[in-house]
Amino acid sequence: MSLRWRFEGRRAELDAVEHDLDAGIGTVIYAGPGVGKTALANQVVERLTSRGRRVERVIGSTPQPFPLQAFAPLIAAGADTDIDTFARTALITEKLRAEPGAPKTVLLVDDAQFLDESSINVLLQLAGGEVVVILATVRAEHDASSPSDLARLWSGDTCRRLDLAPLGVDDCDRLLRYALGGDVDLRAVHTLVDHAHGNTFLLRELVLASVSDGVLRRSNNVWILDGLPSTGRGVADLVSDRLNLLDPELRAALDAIAVGEPLRLRVAEHLVGTGHLEALEAEHLIVCAESSGEPMISVAHSTLAKVVRDTLPRTRLRRLHLDLARLFERSSPDPVAVVRSARWRLAEGVACDPHFLMTAAAAARTFDLSTAEVLARAAADQDPSVEAVTLLASILTSAGRSEEAAELFDLLPPAELERGDQDLVLFMQSVGVGLRAGDPEAGIALLDRPGGSARLRGMQSTLLLLDGAVEKAQRLAAAVLDDPASDGTARAVAGIGAVGSHFYLGASTELRRRFQVAAVDAARESASNPHAIGQIEVNAFCAIAESGSLDEAEALARNRLDEGLQGDDDAGWDRSRWAYVLGRVALIRGNLPEAVRMLRLASATPAPFDLPFHRYNVSFLARALAGMGESADARRAMDAVPTELPRFRLFEPELELAEAAILSADGHLAAAAERAASAAELAAVSHMHGVVVFAAHDAARYGGAALVQHTISDADVTVDGPLLRARLDAVLALARGDAAHLHAVSEAFERIGAALYAAEAAAGAARLYRGDGDATAAVRSEVRFQRLLARCPAAAVPWLSGVTATTPLTKREQETAVLAAAGSSDTEIARHLDLSVRTVQTHLGRVYAKLDIHSRSALAEALLPRDGDRPAGDTT
Repeated sequence: MSLRWRFEGRRAELDAVEHDLDAGIGTVIYAGPGVGKTALANQVVERLTSRGRRVERVIGSTPQPFPLQAFAPLIAAGADTDIDTFARTALITEKLRAEPGAPKTVLLVDDAQFLDESSINVLLQLAGGEVVVILATVRAEHDASSPSDLARLWSGDTCRRLDLAPLGVDDCDRLLRYALGGDVDLRAVHTLVDHAHGNTFLLRELVLASVSDGVLRRSNNVWILDGLPSTGRGVADLVSDRLNLLDPELRAALDAIAVGEPLRLRVAEHLVGTGHLEALEAEHLIVCAESSGEPMISVAHSTLAKVVRDTLPRTRLRRLHLDLARLFERSSPDPVAVVRSARWRLAEGVACDPHFLMTAAAAARTFDLSTAEVLARAAADQDPSVEAVTLLASILTSAGRSEEAAELFDLLPPAELERGDQDLVLFMQSVGVGLRAGDPEAGIALLDRPGGSARLRGMQSTLLLLDGAVEKAQRLAAAVLDDPASDGTARAVAGIGAVGSHFYLGASTELRRRFQVAAVDAARESASNPHAIGQIEVNAFCAIAESGSLDEAEALARNRLDEGLQGDDDAGWDRSRWAYVLGRVALIRGNLPEAVRMLRLASATPAPFDLPFHRYNVSFLARALAGMGESADARRAMDAVPTELPRFRLFEPELELAEAAILSADGHLAAAAERAASAAELAAVSHMHGVVVFAAHDAARYGGAALVQHTISDADVTVDGPLLRARLDAVLALARGDAAHLHAVSEAFERIGAALYAAEAAAGAARLYRGDGDATAAVRSEVRFQRLLARCPAAAVPWLSGVTATTPLTKREQETAVLAAAGSSDTEIARHLDLSVRTVQTHLGRVYAKLDIHSRSALAEALLPRDGDRPAGDTT
């Protein structure tokens, strides 16, 4: 595969270097190999030469067979080769002297660390003169044999040294997306950047090798990484060459650290000795960093560690695994150490105590389901006790394999099950039936028995929520949470039902109160129920966003995403959940490209436990794509969802809203409004007042405010939160034709940060003001509309077509114009709108007159003005 590679990031550095050179101050770009010194210098040169600035280039290289080799191209042909350095400097100076009145020539010296001593002396003289300004690149920590006089270049006033840091994660993300031609899973980005250390040369080699080996592959339009990146033969050879120079004892110590990393400092000292640690650190082969208040030892570079592990003889690796396992077990290991110790012992065929395996499996289930399953299965094979079997079954349920879990339950003798075990079995069975199989009613019936425990009632509340019985779910969850006798497990499960029900009820204030308590309970129970805290938080964060606190929701989700990317989230739970929240926030903001990116990342690798909700997560991706006018891609995304995935009454209105968005993107505005109004009615039946507001607002946006003004009556008196209230006000203002109210709604949306909604409300106000004959107010709203729409990249809003026309288009004229602009023929428009062809032509004639155009080809451009076509008086 050939990669498209480009310069990325460094905008601040690029601007600073250009500014200094223009001011006559030289720059020395100082960084390690592969970081991008030459790429940055080339970008600076490109900027300068595009402005007519003269730039000359010399390149340091090794070996240099004769003095001043780098400057040879600048010495006049036929010059006396026996002249001294001073005379040669004079020749070079004259060669570089700019034309009278022109700025100084810029002299780019690439890889200046390889210049010979004579060349450095010439460079220093040129830097101190009046003819050139220097732009140089120097490799940090260059070979000790390099002339030390080079440092004089930046020690005075003629040049500044710019220490170039490795490329950051965000810049690498953009670079990878460009190189691979698509979105890249965030964990893949972080893993690749970690292994490349921001070195763009190494990053490219890792990507090429990983694509070639198939570990970096495209799935659902997103590049994902299976495991660790491949190093490739070239990189592996370079690393091996350095390793071969190590003292054998240091190499053995590095082997042990690479296999066991990260290691507590005291463990590493016991494993390889303090002296070897100090020697390896001096060679920059290991690092010591604080983690949770304790020093931890790791190999300095992930790629180095991988090459070390990959090249270890099998018998040596086995001995290290067992030595590390014994050392971990003697040093009061933490849960992660227990997991690693158990995994190594199993891998090497060493018998383990079943209780030790179960302890390790219970710890692993919070971050690595595949390892947890291996450990739990090994424990159950050795000792098929009720405890071991139920642990394995719960892990399989978490992994989305309820059928296998059910088979294990069938093996348990009922007579041997205590009350707690019976509750656990019923709980897992209800998850399998109600969640995995998509039959909440059956799961509820399974749990509905006299004297049921608080844990089972908490699960009932979650299943009631999925079944659309939102108010009943809220009451049952509240009863569990408010009961002092409810244990932590019950409260964690009930917290899902409580927070979720308040979200869909639109009760933002009460949700926050419940969330604060439920999150604490769920965090305490994460070892036994690792999913509860994530489910509670994803609902809470979405609710916080939908209530209008966009910055808060984004910060919460971003923090969780960063934690998941830096931790051992191998199952991908956090990545997909928090990317989903961030996508929804971006959608509300009107940043549709970012919404598509985050929602696509969330949908590409759904966590096993979240797979039943995949259809509904994709529906938000479809809405974002439709918002960009990409209706075909939106339809493909919806159609790609496996048909066997379950459906839940709770989320059905959201599917309807996705269909409405696709219809609107295709220009079928009346049908889109009707579909969104239907979603509002469907939500109203289940008292999902928050969803009623979302759906009614969409219907009103598409021109159907009159269809939903009565549907929102109950929601109007129950929901809280500034965004929910602004959406309600938008519906009412559009239904009543109240321009001033709609303008005020636009201002409310803008304060919240919902730029696209604000732009739409301003456009609606402008249209109403025009109809009322208030031209001054109309222009004010039009200016506002244009300013806000410019903040919404790639937004396609056909329902605003013709908003800047002096005489507003009627709804029928607007819909006819949108379909015509999309390329539909008169006959196709007539068929779709159930009109005669002559009527269609009459509508189009009126549209042309109102928009002051004379042909169908000008229609698309005239319907919505571009960013540069703002109304008069817009100075924003």
